[in-house]
Amino acid sequence: MAAVRLEWSQFGDFDSFDVLRSNEPMDANALPTPIKEGLSSMYYADSAVVESATYYYRVVAIRGSERLVSAEIKVVAERDIHWDKVVSLLHFESSVSDEKGGVWSLFGGASISTSDKKFGAGSLLVLSANQYLLGPQMPALGLGDFCFEMFVKTSKNTSSITLFDNRYGGVSDGFSPQLSDGKKLGVYANGAWLVPAVSITLDLSDWVHIAFTRKSGLFRVFVGGLKKAEVTDNINYSAYRTMLGNNVNAISSHFLGGNIDEFRITSGEARYTADFTPPQKAFLAG
Repeated sequence: MAAVRLEWSQFGDFDSFDVLRSNEPMDANALPTPIKEGLSSMYYADSAVVESATYYYRVVAIRGSERLVSAEIKVVAERDIHWDKVVSLLHFESSVSDEKGGVWSLFGGASISTSDKKFGAGSLLVLSANQYLLGPQMPALGLGDFCFEMFVKTSKNTSSITLFDNRYGGVSDGFSPQLSDGKKLGVYANGAWLVPAVSITLDLSDWVHIAFTRKSGLFRVFVGGLKKAEVTDNINYSAYRTMLGNNVNAISSHFLGGNIDEFRITSGEARYTADFTPPQKAFLAG
C-alpha cells in the first residue's frame, strides 16, 4: 500500500487544518472538497493513493472565520516495500503513537520534544535517570532476520548510555546497544557482549542514523549508513518488550541523555547488509 505523509509548520494560532488533494494542479479560486477536515495536528498520512501516481496538495489553516490556503506541492506516492514486516514505527510527532498500533508508555518524565528533532514535529527526549519509553510485548524474533533502526542525538559523553534494551522479560529476549564513555558503541546480548563495547567510536553530538540488523545469522551494526561491525549471531531471541532510551538493569545510570527520532523495528527482513545512504526523510508508513 502506498502512502503520502504531509507535515507542515504553524506560525500563529489556528483552530484547525483541512487537507486538499487533486490529480491535477489546483485552481486557487476553485478548490476541491477537502479529503480531511478539522485536523488539530500538523501532519496527515494519506493512504488513499496509488503507488507511483502524482498528486497535488494544499493545506488550509482555519482560525474563526478566516481561511488561509497554503502553496501547492507536487508529490509522487511512495511506499515501504517491507511494510508488512514492520512491527513498530514511532515518529514522535506530538505524542507516542505507533503506526502499527502498539501501545507505548512514557516513564519518569520522559517526554516529546518539539525543539529538537530530525524529521517532523518532535522527538523522544530522555534526559535523566529513570526516564524511558516502554513498548508492548512483541512476537519472538527467533532465529530470523531483523532490523532495528533509529536517529539519535545526545550530549551525554562522560558515562554509560543505552540506546534501547529489549531484554525486558529476560536475558535471552533480545539485545541492548550500549555506549561506554558516551562514544564507544557495543551490543550486549544473551549475557555477553555480542559486539564488544569498545568496537565502534562515534560522535552523537548531531543526529546520526544507527541500524542493527541480522541476516542469515550475521549481526551487523551500521552508523551513518556505513557498516561498522559484523559478527555471527545464532541467538534464538524470545518474545520481547523494548525499553527505549534506557537500560533494563541500570535505569538510574545508563539513560540516554538526549533525543531519539524515527524508531523502527522490522522483523523478518534485515533491510541493510552493506553500506547504504541513510534515510533522508521520515520513515514511510505503508
